[in-house]
This record gives sequence, C-alpha cells and structure tokens, in this order.
Amino acid sequence: MVIVQFAVIIGIYVFILFRVPQLRLAGGIVTAALLGGLSYYLLATDPEPRAEMRRIGIDEITLSDVDLDLGVRTSELSGRVVNGSENYDLTGVLLNVKLFDCPNSDSALSECYTIGEDSGEARVTVPPGQLRSFTASLLFIGLPEIIGEFRWTYDVTGIRALERRQ
Repeated sequence: MVIVQFAVIIGIYVFILFRVPQLRLAGGIVTAALLGGLSYYLLATDPEPRAEMRRIGIDEITLSDVDLDLGVRTSELSGRVVNGSENYDLTGVLLNVKLFDCPNSDSALSECYTIGEDSGEARVTVPPGQLRSFTASLLFIGLPEIIGEFRWTYDVTGIRALERRQ
C-alpha cells in the first residue's frame, strides 16, 4: 500500500512539473536533493541484519548443558544460554555442529573422520543477565554407520541481538 501511495505522489509531482514550466528548475533541484539525501542514508546507515550480528560478542554469552539428540530425519541441539550483555536482548545463536567417527574415545579430533556437519540457529529471546533454554534443529544427511566412537563438537559462529526494549 505504501508503494502505491509513493507512486501516486511521484505521479502528481511529475504532472505538476510538466503543467507548470516555471517550477521545473526548482523541481529538478528538489529532486536532486531528495535523491542525494536518500543515497547518503542508504550508504551511511548500517542495515539492521548486519547491525544485529555485531551487538553482542560471542564471549558475552555462555552455553551450558548442551546436548545433541540425533533423530531419524532431523537432529536437535539443545541447552541453556546466558546473555552476559548489559544493553541488548539476545535473539539468536548461530551454531555449527560437527559429527565424528573416532578410533576410540581418547583419540584427538585430528585422528577422527568427520561424518557430518550442519549449521543451525537457535531462536531464543534472552534479556540481559538472564538464562533461557534453547533448541536448534539440524539436518545431517547420509550419515554412515559408526565403526569407532561417536563424538561431536559445536561452535558458536554468530549472535543476533536487538536493542533492549524498555
């Protein structure tokens, strides 16, 4: 609806400029100023999706009791997260999970075969200084049969956060 209103206003503006030749110079200057201001705004402001990824550092959150439940079709990584930020609401945790087939339980991960890897996001809202449970759905396709010891790791690859709502 806003686009239609914007198009009608632009149409009226162009119509007036064609009907009243004395306003063409002033109309051109106003148009150039508006386009310049819009260009500056689009180039100078940080888009919200990028900004929300930089508000909280990975070191400001704490994950605990993280568990992986391998399902037939999908898997779930679950646990608890604490938002250590003082100013922002945590809204999402981006995670990368790797599955390994290791010769034995004491093997270094460099000696293990990576048999699966997926990334997911736990969408959870955590106000500053609070703790919440989280769940992220993952999809591991074509997992082979485990011959040795099954092991897995996870890494936090990003954090989403929004301005604190009062």
